[in-house]
This record gives sequence, structure tokens and C-alpha cells, in this order.
Amino acid sequence: MSEAGETNDSIAAARTDALLPAAALNAVIGFAGAVLVATTMFGTPAEAGMDIFVVAETLILGVGLIACTLYRMHRRRQPATWLRGVSALMLIAGLAWGAMLLWATRAASDPQLLVATAVMLGAMVIGAVSLRYWPAYLAFQVPASAIAAAGWLTSGRSGHFQVGIAAAILCSAVAVAGRRLGREALRAAQLSAENARLSNALRDQAAELGRTDPVTGLANRRAFDERLDLHWAMAARLNRPIALLVIDIDAFDIYRKDFGPAAGDLCLQAVADVLAGSAREATDFAARLDDESFALILPDTDGDAAARVAERIGTTVASFTNEPAADLPAPVTVSVGVAAMTPAAAGTATVLFEQADEAADRAKKAGRNP
Repeated sequence: MSEAGETNDSIAAARTDALLPAAALNAVIGFAGAVLVATTMFGTPAEAGMDIFVVAETLILGVGLIACTLYRMHRRRQPATWLRGVSALMLIAGLAWGAMLLWATRAASDPQLLVATAVMLGAMVIGAVSLRYWPAYLAFQVPASAIAAAGWLTSGRSGHFQVGIAAAILCSAVAVAGRRLGREALRAAQLSAENARLSNALRDQAAELGRTDPVTGLANRRAFDERLDLHWAMAARLNRPIALLVIDIDAFDIYRKDFGPAAGDLCLQAVADVLAGSAREATDFAARLDDESFALILPDTDGDAAARVAERIGTTVASFTNEPAADLPAPVTVSVGVAAMTPAAAGTATVLFEQADEAADRAKKAGRNP
């Protein structure tokens, strides 16, 4: 997935998480408001319409609560889809409330109509929590306000036209303010998601740097120890051999003293390039252990095969460092120690490392490549 896609998903998830805590509260308040409005019109010509409104509101809120529960149960998958569903439910709820007020302007008395209007305004205020996702907020506010305003404007009662004008102005103001505030909330969410992404990237980079040798780009000793234990355990479980090469650059201290630290770093990088090129990409693992020592883990490799790899590395280092492309003041050689065993017949990975390290020391004292 692209960084943009990850950021959009993060923003959608943040918006959804902000809406979820208020979902149950909004459902309870919405249902209570619908019952209150219907109660004030009990026994009036508006009662039948109010009963239909209460049933519709109950169904809408029930579907919303079920959607919230399913979203939580599925570990917050597809937050963007859930937000679209919330917007659709808010739109239906807004249409229901607007239709209720339109009906009330026709069938209810002015005091009852004022109660219904006050309840809807309260729902609009409480719904401000949805501003984190302004399409859902406006999906309720605009149709509810617009239909209510149309009811007031066309009721034909004294004073209702003026109230309708005020409701129309309020509807427009809510739409403009909601969109503006929603955009600010979106920008804040985008900045938050980008900051989180950068923080994760920096943390991953720091973790990677903590396992990488800065001079050669190979894994460092810490990463080597972790990987050796992992491959050892896998070889023991599968009862397969594992081999380890320890590679020491011959007379490296003298080389660096004669040619300087920069030439010493170039020498290390050249040897590291040979090791990286000798490793099988899918299985082998090359690392720098310390100042002049390297290692190459060879999973599923016996002693004979490991000896051939060691011979090839020694020959390649001597040849490559003597080429002009290496840009070294003098060629170098390496001493390679080889150890191989099947973990089921031995102890820990330390045994393998000690054998390879001792073999490298013997090769260095002998003054030759393997």
C-alpha cells in the first residue's frame, strides 16, 4: 500500500475512533428526544405521524448501534466504509427529523411545535461531535434544517414565515460553518496521521540503524547474534546442518596504520561487498562482528559446502582488492574459519561460533587463506 493510502486509512480510523465513543450516547439521546416529541403530541391529530417517526428513529438508531458493534468486533476494519455508512444513516435520520417537523407544522399546535423544534436544535448541538467527520454532521443537519424551514415557511400560520426565514438562515450558517470546521478537523487529522507515520518511520529507522554497521552496511554484532540463534533453533527443529564462516582481514591494523583510516574503511567495504555477493540472498546472513572480523551464516549447509564457500571468498577478496575498481592502495587477504554441525547433536549456537572463530585464528596463524 502507498504512503498516501496508509495516511488516508489512518485518518479514517482516527475519525471513526472519535465518533465511536459518542455513538451510544447519541443513540440514547436521539431516542429520548423522539419519544419526548411524540409524548407532547399524544392525543392530537399529529399523533399518528409521531408514532411513525418514533418507529423510524428507533430503526435508524438500532442499525447504527449494530454497525458500531460489528465494527468493534471486526477490530476496526475498513474504517472508510464504516464512515460512509454513518453518513448514510445520519442522512436518513436528518430526513426523518425534518419530515417530523414538517408534519408538526401542519398538525401540531404552536407550543407543541416549539417543543419539537427545541428538541431538534438540541440534537443538532449534541451532534457537533460528528464534526471530526463533517460529511456525517452535515448529512443530518442540512436536510433536517432545510425541511423544517420549508415547513415553517409554508405552514400559513401567523409568524411562521419569519421563523422559517430564520431557520433557512440557520441551515445555511450550519452548512458553511460545519464545512469549514470539518476541513479544519480534517487538516488536524491529516497532520496527526502524518506525524504518526513519520514517528513510526523514524522508530523503524532507528531500530534498523541499531542493527546495521555504519561503515559496511552489513548487519552488526547484535543483529548477528539474534540471527544466529534463530537459524540455530530452526536447524535444530528440522534436524538440518548449519555452517558458519568467520572471516578476519589479515594484518588489518598494519594496513590501516600505513594507509590511514579512510583506506581502512574502503578495505572493510570491499570485503563486505565480497561477502554480500557470496551470500545466498534468501537464506545466508553476512555481518561485521568487530574491527576486522566478519561472519557469514550458511543455513542448511554441511562442512564440505561451507569450505568451498570459504575458499571462494578468500580467492575473490584477494582478486577484487587488487583490481583498480576497488580503489584501494594495496590488496588484502583474509583468513576464514569454517565450522559446521547439526544442532541436534550439539549444544547452543555459541559452540558453532567458537569453533568457527578458533578455525579463523588457526588460519591466520598459518598465514594463508583456507
